[in-house]
Amino acid sequence: MSENLGVLEYPKTGEITFNGYFVSSDGTDIQLPEPKRVVFAPPLTIVYWDNGEKTIVSCAEEDSFSESTGVIMAYLTKVFGSCTRASEVLGVASRMIAMAERPQKKE
Repeated sequence: MSENLGVLEYPKTGEITFNGYFVSSDGTDIQLPEPKRVVFAPPLTIVYWDNGEKTIVSCAEEDSFSESTGVIMAYLTKVFGSCTRASEVLGVASRMIAMAERPQKKE
C-alpha cells in the first residue's frame, strides 16, 4: 500500500455514528448518511456510505490535499446532491465567517 493511501474503517457495531437527522425546509426529517469506510488516495477522497453508495471528491490541482476537507466535501456532496451545490454551501459559510463579529479581547 502506498504511503499516501490511508483507509479508515468504521466499526459495524455503530460505535461511531452521526445518529442524526436534520429537518428540511419543508419540515420533513431527513436521516443523515453515515460513512462506513473512507479512503484517502491523494488527490481523491472516497467515502463509502451505509446504503452501499460511494462519493468521490477530488482536490483541485492548485490546492493542497487535506483529508478533513475531502471528508467534509464528500459529506456535503452526499447531503446536497452535487459538488457544485456543496461548493455553494461552503461559499455561504465562508461569507458568514468573513462577516462575523469578533469582539476585541480586553488586555
